[in-house]
Amino acid sequence: MKIDLKELQAEPDEVQRQFVASILGQQSSCIVANAVTPYQHVCASDIPALLQLRYLVDVETAINYHNRSESVTERITARSDAAAVWSEIYNQYIPGIAAQATAGDASGAWSAIMAMLAQVESEY
Repeated sequence: MKIDLKELQAEPDEVQRQFVASILGQQSSCIVANAVTPYQHVCASDIPALLQLRYLVDVETAINYHNRSESVTERITARSDAAAVWSEIYNQYIPGIAAQATAGDASGAWSAIMAMLAQVESEY
């Protein structure tokens, strides 16, 4: 479901933050969540930092990520080789994003997430 940025920005800041955290936590619309899920045992120590990123992003970036990620997530999930695609995305992008998140570099992590999104959109 596409989110209207202007409509959300009309809400109080606290409502915006809670909404952003909830939409970024939905596996059905999050490339990071889908890529990490099969590897939770491998990256368990990074998961809290990755989850914290939901609270460390501006509303505009979050909505942009959600709206774009949702459609590419649907395309990948519908593929017969979806598990292999998620594995490739995990191996190529998630360790670097997790390292930035764990180091407390939320801005760098979000830049890497958006770069990953652009690349994944162009490939899938």
